[in-house]
Amino acid sequence: MSHSSFLNPTTVISGSPLALKDLLQQPHCVPPYQRDFVWKKATVEELWVDLIDHYKRFAANDQIKTPSGYFLGAMVVVKEPESNGPYELTDGQQRMTALTCMMSVLLDLVNQHLSGEEREGYAHQIKSLIGSFNGGWTTNLSFSDETVTEFFAQSCLLKSTKDEKNVFWSGVETKKTLDGNKKTSPLVKIKEAIECSYEQAEKFLSSSSDPARKVLRLKSFISLTLETVIVLRITALSHANAYAIFESLNSRGLDLSHGDLIKNELLKKAEARRDDVLANWNELKETLEFDDDLRLTDFLHYSYLSRHGKVKAAELFKKVKERLEDSPKAMQYSAELLEDAGALRAMLRSHPMEWTDKTRYMLSDISNVLGVKLSYPYLIAVYRNFSDNIHLIERHVQLAMNFSFRFMKVIDGDVSILANTMQKASELASQENSLQKISNLFSEHASDALFKESFEKISLTSSKIGYFSIYWIETYLLNGSVPLKHGVDQHLEHIMPKSPSQKDWPIAKHNKDGESVLFKDRLWKVGNLLALPAGINASIKNKAIEHKIKKYQDCDLNLPKSISNYISDSDTEWTFEHIETRQKDLAEIAIHAWSLNT
Repeated sequence: MSHSSFLNPTTVISGSPLALKDLLQQPHCVPPYQRDFVWKKATVEELWVDLIDHYKRFAANDQIKTPSGYFLGAMVVVKEPESNGPYELTDGQQRMTALTCMMSVLLDLVNQHLSGEEREGYAHQIKSLIGSFNGGWTTNLSFSDETVTEFFAQSCLLKSTKDEKNVFWSGVETKKTLDGNKKTSPLVKIKEAIECSYEQAEKFLSSSSDPARKVLRLKSFISLTLETVIVLRITALSHANAYAIFESLNSRGLDLSHGDLIKNELLKKAEARRDDVLANWNELKETLEFDDDLRLTDFLHYSYLSRHGKVKAAELFKKVKERLEDSPKAMQYSAELLEDAGALRAMLRSHPMEWTDKTRYMLSDISNVLGVKLSYPYLIAVYRNFSDNIHLIERHVQLAMNFSFRFMKVIDGDVSILANTMQKASELASQENSLQKISNLFSEHASDALFKESFEKISLTSSKIGYFSIYWIETYLLNGSVPLKHGVDQHLEHIMPKSPSQKDWPIAKHNKDGESVLFKDRLWKVGNLLALPAGINASIKNKAIEHKIKKYQDCDLNLPKSISNYISDSDTEWTFEHIETRQKDLAEIAIHAWSLNT
């Protein structure tokens, strides 16, 4: 093969080492498939510390002598041949955004501390790194979201002083926008980056009390930063090549999550369907905003477990990449993700109107009380298969809740076993007789015998779990009737009180003072807990046991009335022994309250 037949690398990528003064003055844009600006204050602060440390290495009395370069890393951009548009940032927008925020602050400080031609010269140089004028001022860095671009321009360029920026941020409309966004929104992060830059720059300058020395320090720092901080800008001549470079730089997870890498892989394989895939991706992210605690990467894991088999979270990107061979598969996968995001939202938030209150309560408890998110793959599969069957939905949800409570909260099972079990349940959900098969599967890991033995010993960890435990036992005893509605009437009663008095609870007071660990363990055992209506609970407080029992008799629930069965005429307190005895009795009921039988 002749050398002339080999690929010319310059037709794929080119690389340019650029000083900041050359990089920032060129137009760059953040495309819609890039993630938002997410740097936290600590990350911006770290960048400042690195640059100041670089300055200190080469500054003697704030005079710079023979400096070396400081490498800020590589950035990946796309620039189609013959294109006159901006460089499209595939990797590097976090640094570009933060650096522009830094320049905005340096511009303000130059105008504050310098004068005459020096101020004019430095201000002109720095302002050219932030934006340019062509019938109107625009920033050199722009975003796909016009709201972000406008906020960025106002904050970094058009409002030039600290006071002007604060007035803009506190304006009625801007403040409303900032307050209405999450703390992770790019608008909030841009504001934080500028505020952090002021803190770091002013701290750096204030270390000298001599005004002339401050001016020298500011000029030297600006010159050193703009001249010696170097970025390697890798320019890909097509999107496909840019995605490949991006993945190569980040495949070890140094900067990006699996979610970022999966999105990149989807767009790389999508080719002509890139806009459709991107639309699906953006819609699924919006769909998942119903839960601030649900990470995108976790959802991608749950979706994969629900559809495609076992996978460890750390191996998710590798598995997804193996599936995405071409454009149709990328489009299909993005559509699956969108469908699963809708399924999870329906299960956990926007329950169909025709579903029963019991189903809603169980789903709420899985998510908000038990917090067993590895049950989500199973719930997603259940919705995909049975969304129009109210009866089956409820029975599957009950299996999910009961197994989650049995295995994770009482038996304290292994998370990897939970993940594998929920994946198998997802796989079984579409099969004939799926309820029985899933029941058998769950029983392998949380049998009645093991659950009962563990329940007899369990001491709970929170009021939420305590109320959950009593609520569902009471529901079983009431043959499915709702004992107390979920909400403000959730009042958990400790029969032996948290703060026993010497007068009414001398034994408990002695135990708390002398054996505090043992006391706390018994305090939170199920045998010591009741659910009560708000009025009764408020009137009892820490009163003596005979007074409490009289109040329990006024309650329409089964469990409060049953407490008198454990107290003999000679008993003056509710003791550790009473708690243990009652808990063993409740363990017998618990088998049925959280049944795995269908």
